Amino acid sequence: MKTNLKKISQLYTNMTLPVKASMWYLACSVLQKAIGFLTTPIFTRVMGTSDFGVVSMYNSWEAILTVLCTLYLYNGVYNNAMIEYKSDKDGFTSSMQTLTTILSLIVFSVLFVFYRQLADVIGLSKPIMLLMMIDIVFSAGMSFWSIRNRYEYKYKSVAVFTILSSLLMPALSVILVLNSAEHKAEARILGTVITHVIVYGIVYFLNLTRGKKAVDLKYWKYGIKFNLPLIPHYLSSTIMTQSDRVLINTLCGSSAAGIYSISTNVTSIMNIVTVSINQAVTPWIYEMLEAKKMKEIGKNVYKIVSLVGVGFVLTSFIVPEVIGVLAPSEYKSAIWATPPLLIGMFMYFIYCNFGNVEIYFHKQNAMLFSSVTVAVINIILDYILIQKYGYIAASYATMVSYYIYAGLHYMFMSRVCKEKKVENPFNASVIIVMTIVFSVLIMCPALFYRVVLLRYSILAVLCIICLLWAIKNRDFILQLISKKRV
Repeated sequence: MKTNLKKISQLYTNMTLPVKASMWYLACSVLQKAIGFLTTPIFTRVMGTSDFGVVSMYNSWEAILTVLCTLYLYNGVYNNAMIEYKSDKDGFTSSMQTLTTILSLIVFSVLFVFYRQLADVIGLSKPIMLLMMIDIVFSAGMSFWSIRNRYEYKYKSVAVFTILSSLLMPALSVILVLNSAEHKAEARILGTVITHVIVYGIVYFLNLTRGKKAVDLKYWKYGIKFNLPLIPHYLSSTIMTQSDRVLINTLCGSSAAGIYSISTNVTSIMNIVTVSINQAVTPWIYEMLEAKKMKEIGKNVYKIVSLVGVGFVLTSFIVPEVIGVLAPSEYKSAIWATPPLLIGMFMYFIYCNFGNVEIYFHKQNAMLFSSVTVAVINIILDYILIQKYGYIAASYATMVSYYIYAGLHYMFMSRVCKEKKVENPFNASVIIVMTIVFSVLIMCPALFYRVVLLRYSILAVLCIICLLWAIKNRDFILQLISKKRV
């Protein structure tokens, strides 16, 4: 045992700084999502479906308004600035942070002025909106600081603050909710905001004191000019993931939004897996594109998509039990919204492979067009279907939207390959067949959600088949897990 621990310690010590940093950032990301997932059963049992829906709405609107309040200045432009203004990184950081603070004040001032007209759409009280503004301001400061430290591989401080926030936030929120008789949604939101003010507040003021440059119009102009054209893409992508809950709240009420949000919590399990796999595969795809080994890309990506697809199918089989653990019986109807959402996420994973090719060849405009187009389609479908069939229909609108999303990106990727005179790494017929097969397999378990014995018998057979396949392809799986070249 001691020998094994010594080997692990030595292996960690011998890792390069970028590898250590990547490992810790991934661990922190998984920890944040895992704690959020694990604390869901607590909150669903101490809060009603309506209160849970209010919190879901708060998260959706915060995600949308963050784009407008921050212009995502801590994304694309910030990394470029770390090179272009490397002699004044602190000054650029503090200046951008001040800009996001001012933008937040402007956006929320407009919302408060027209609150009476927007109240029914937003579905949140003024005090909650005020808490949201505070949260966005301090969270933006944390984003600038963490990305700056990630850029310089200073992972230790980021890990400490992330872990501290991840542990303090649910603990404080649970205490506040349990001690609140009527305003449980507000109590949970307050727990989040207080945590961010305490933890992120330290970072916020650290950015200001180090930068000593709260306002620099040159930096402001540079940041706005760079990121403003990207806002439609950022906003559309956010709307794609949040509009269903907003419209459900508006058309069906906060209780329905709360039940629906449990379905999205289930899909978040697979999101952790797919994001990790995509991060592992993307560098290899770039290497193959550089070497023009197009057939190698398709051959291996088909295997990876199949592996991920099986994961989605197996997850679909246990949806009733997962939701039973996450929430009490009031949320039971969420099981019917989950399979279409799983299909939507599976299609998103397929799209990522097409998107990697587009990004490699610098075709961001194609991504922008796809994002905006599908976001509009998704809102229209949500509005029509939710009114006619209820909130469960929103999951089918999401599924259809992601089919279109993947289709558009395949079309643009094919066009890029023709322009660059390279072979298309993906065969349309193979992609279509895989899409149909796995869509059917993910939906089928819903037919047996009420027949537990039959469902688990089928699941057992599938698990045996998957195990045999895994044994046969163990080398490929081990390479994928270890992030070596596939």
